[in-house]
Amino acid sequence: MNSNDIKEKDISGRVYSIVPLNATIGLDISQKIFKTFGPALGVLIDTAGGSSSVEDEAMNLDLEREDLWMELAMALTSSLDSLDLTETSKTLMKGVYCDGAEISYERHFAGNYGEYIAVLEFILKENFGSFFTGYLKAKGIEIHTLRTMMSRKKEQNQEESES
Repeated sequence: MNSNDIKEKDISGRVYSIVPLNATIGLDISQKIFKTFGPALGVLIDTAGGSSSVEDEAMNLDLEREDLWMELAMALTSSLDSLDLTETSKTLMKGVYCDGAEISYERHFAGNYGEYIAVLEFILKENFGSFFTGYLKAKGIEIHTLRTMMSRKKEQNQEESES
């Protein structure tokens, strides 16, 4: 293994190190993740319409549509059984090191679920981030588009409550 393959991140004052998953395991997990979250992502894409630019997407995604959130929830919950969160998490956490020592999944995160989520986020980003930064961007959809829309909605709600 090449030392360039190792990814490191400081989380809560400790250095976590991972090696990206091999292709077979990564594809298997990404398929499960997509089966789970794909339908909800599809709802967002369908709601945004077929516009061609990121700014158009942000303007066309109607977060006020009454049935949007129901559709998102139904799409997500109907597919949750395709992802065994515990087993998937254990697979993702294999070979994770903290301050140079391999972690024991069961003991390391016991009562420390905030750090667990931060490490899991790091692992997901390093292994599957290219899907969001590459594939979706090529389709004209970017994560910051969703964040922008949510902050616009928050600002709008604040303005309405002040009126």
